[in-house]
Amino acid sequence: MIHGISKFIVHYLKEKKVIDNCAVYQYGCELLVSTILGFTIVIAISLIANKIIVGMIFLFMFVILRSYTGGYHANSYLKCNLTLTSIFIILMMIVLYLDLYLVLVILCILTPLSSIVIFQYSPIPNGKKIIVPSARIRHNKKAKVLTIVYIIMACLLYFVSIEFCIAALYVLFVVSVMMLFAIKNGHIPKD
Repeated sequence: MIHGISKFIVHYLKEKKVIDNCAVYQYGCELLVSTILGFTIVIAISLIANKIIVGMIFLFMFVILRSYTGGYHANSYLKCNLTLTSIFIILMMIVLYLDLYLVLVILCILTPLSSIVIFQYSPIPNGKKIIVPSARIRHNKKAKVLTIVYIIMACLLYFVSIEFCIAALYVLFVVSVMMLFAIKNGHIPKD
């Protein structure tokens, strides 16, 4: 589906003489369509659950932090969107059906462990993306700063809504788990 939509867009742009190198634009278009699809699914679930702000917090924090930490990367757009959707549905189930104060206590216990993983191992390269040493150092510093900022934001969000606080801490936990999963599968960060 994503490939077909992207192929249609690239073909249309080539006919209109907007582009010439179809292969590069095809890949970029696939990434764009997949990203829009993932965002749309999360927002749709948020709207259905009447938790749009939780969804926005999750997307904002997750996407930014993952761009600096790396971690598990699916080998297809379908698996990528299923992973994102599953992670978000778990958050929605937590927010809708569990005792939020108990969840908050658990996430507060897990946050220092998540932070250690992020501090120690980010960024984790994948097979498609090589990270040069200077970029690795920058990404690691940005991941550390973001982690600290997210913890502070979670503390402040607690006073607005415990759901918002849980969403922020959940992102730290999920990103660290995705990093550990990547390490387990042989994507070991190099110093």
